[in-house]
Amino acid sequence: MKNSFSFGSWLTTVQDASRKLTLNLSDFLVVLEEEESIIVEHSIAQYEPIVARKEEISRQFSDLYDILFNAASKLLEQCREKGMEEAPGETLSSMRAMAFKYWAMSSFEVKAFERSVVDFTLSEYSKVTDQLLALQIAVKPRIERNVILMSKLLESHRESYLFWRDLLSRESSGYNSQGQKKKSHSLSYFVTKA
Repeated sequence: MKNSFSFGSWLTTVQDASRKLTLNLSDFLVVLEEEESIIVEHSIAQYEPIVARKEEISRQFSDLYDILFNAASKLLEQCREKGMEEAPGETLSSMRAMAFKYWAMSSFEVKAFERSVVDFTLSEYSKVTDQLLALQIAVKPRIERNVILMSKLLESHRESYLFWRDLLSRESSGYNSQGQKKKSHSLSYFVTKA
């Protein structure tokens, strides 16, 4: 990133990864909506494909965030070389702020045409970053809501299982709590089929 071309190349890489990440987060929101409807419908059997899709999207997230954080490291190195003060934190917002600062210090070294191309790309990158940050804010509460719904669903299934197991064990016995033989089994159908 010693010249405008390498900064432009860096910027293109970061913008591309940010766009892909934005698309993945949009896909992830759709998956979270599907997951919520499956949970609300108590369709645990349909949950496995959703988990597989979430895992695939998560792998893509990981790869794209790696690209972005590696790019942030490269930008930090260049900022240090120029003696620039670093933006606090390792976030998408701080990386964007550092990119603008870096370009403000470096843009005077390049020709007007190159400067206008990089200015445009930097502006587009900023817009993509805004979209990405908005999606991150939208995804977090959906994840938390689905975690709560899923834990309630699992608790409901567990309580139902325990109820039926307890009921069957009490009714399947031929003796009551005093040890006397019962006259009939109210759940004899369950006993014979269980």
